[in-house]
Amino acid sequence: MRNYLFISCILIFLLTTSCNHNNDNNTGFSKHGIIIAGGNGRGHKLNQLETPRGVCFDSKENLYVCDWGNHRVLKFPANSHKETMGVVVVGAKGEGYDDDRLSFPTGIAMDTFDNLYVVDYGNNRIQKFKKIDTGIYDSHGITVAGGNGSGSGLNQFYKPWKIAFDKDQNIYVTDWGNDRVMKFPPNSTKSTIGVVVAGGLGEGPELYQLHDPRGIFIDSAGNIFVCDINNNRIMKFPPNSVSGTPGVVVAGDTYELGHEPNHLWHPTSVYLDRQGHIFVTDAWNNRVQEFPAWEQMDTKGITVAGDPLGEAGNSLEKLNNPNSLIINHEGDLIFGDANNHRIMKFKHNK
Repeated sequence: MRNYLFISCILIFLLTTSCNHNNDNNTGFSKHGIIIAGGNGRGHKLNQLETPRGVCFDSKENLYVCDWGNHRVLKFPANSHKETMGVVVVGAKGEGYDDDRLSFPTGIAMDTFDNLYVVDYGNNRIQKFKKIDTGIYDSHGITVAGGNGSGSGLNQFYKPWKIAFDKDQNIYVTDWGNDRVMKFPPNSTKSTIGVVVAGGLGEGPELYQLHDPRGIFIDSAGNIFVCDINNNRIMKFPPNSVSGTPGVVVAGDTYELGHEPNHLWHPTSVYLDRQGHIFVTDAWNNRVQEFPAWEQMDTKGITVAGDPLGEAGNSLEKLNNPNSLIINHEGDLIFGDANNHRIMKFKHNK
């Protein structure tokens, strides 16, 4: 009988060890990330980045990165790695206001035709770069929103940060300095007047207010998810939202910050997978959190990348100021690891 119990314990141990090996941290994602761009120190070489801010894919899974400190957008091929050399798509001439230059780009997105849209933060405008061929773009951009100086007018921005599209190709921009989210129609131009769809009533913690909004995601139903970073929460606004519409807190707690599972500290990007699970780059906690697909403040999240207790680092299992998360067609997490000057991938364990 004792031998039977001993053998049973050994089998349980081996099965547990095997399961943990196949699913490193039991979250559904690998414990160790893979560097897919940068990671070769801070710099301006084509295999280097300086504080990357925005990432996106085109329809061929080419990766595009807002190389914030180098005032450019780099393209990396599918399945790139640490040693892969990028190609400068926009910004080869350095910082500036001309239509082929950028100033601290922070956000990037593709429309359904693979045209490239860049949040030109330092110039308070959104630039569109037309696709010429697969992975090749006109280096001269067209201003499709803002570009009318820094301000709070409905055709102006003050520190725009991220961009997203809905299914009808309307453009949404988090206007950080004005504590609001702006919406512009497809084919808008520099003179187009936008609409405030969230916030815009001064900074604050009320459900109809925002305080320095950054990341944004629009789901298939048109709901607007916003990273309300200085309120340490993720807000959800309905598709017909306007300025003054109250949102719902779906992650974090307005009145608390910290590294507990139900807390966020300076969340910078939000993304929903096909099942509606909410993923958040919890920047100052140096981690990525996953929250369930229901609307409830103070829900406990699961750490799927980085250190659950918020310790920064530069190993393949630690992060330093993550941002700009997206999910590829295989369900892998892709995001900028800003202070490590690299783009990371955490593979989904199928």
